[in-house]
Amino acid sequence: MTRKLVYRPDALDDLNQTEAYTRGAWGEVQARRYVAALVVDIKALQVSAMRHPLCSQVHPGLRRKRSGMHHIYYVATRDYVEVLNVIHGGTLVEDLPDTDVEHGEGPAAGADGISWAWHPVVLQADSALAEAVGADRMPVASGHHQGIGALGDGLVATAVADDGLVEAFERPDRSVIAVQWHPEALGTPPELAAAPFTAFAARVRATQPA
Repeated sequence: MTRKLVYRPDALDDLNQTEAYTRGAWGEVQARRYVAALVVDIKALQVSAMRHPLCSQVHPGLRRKRSGMHHIYYVATRDYVEVLNVIHGGTLVEDLPDTDVEHGEGPAAGADGISWAWHPVVLQADSALAEAVGADRMPVASGHHQGIGALGDGLVATAVADDGLVEAFERPDRSVIAVQWHPEALGTPPELAAAPFTAFAARVRATQPA
């Protein structure tokens, strides 16, 4: 059975941005080839949608398919496939090795009842986060045993722990700003807790028509 194929606007934006980035990095021919291969894999979902793994922990019915260095996220019924996003790939470290920096759990619970692991990160000087914080270093609250192995194409590390683990990344155009730590943790200075959201708000303002 062949399902109707539907693209969300975000998915079309993802494809356009992927083509623009690949063209700038590797040229027009490679950009056309890579995006064409993505589209072929997307169209194949019209007959193979149910073969790929569910991501129900993120959203009921959400599925994921790997294509090149990207992941295609979609939902499917008997009648249609709706492509939601086409997102950069990369690799995940499922269990972080022990280092001098504790990322998982601190020695004692804080005021919010959670044992955060506090440690500093170094911020990339020209990043949106550094501009929002107004410094090149800040303390963060961690609570994770997984981490970024390799960033996907088109993403730049913008905060790194003292053991080298990437703790934040951005797209160069600042359309994506992501952090590994917990800005909401009690004990985070208000201006640092607000930093990711301040950076995002600045990006939104910058894209508004004059």
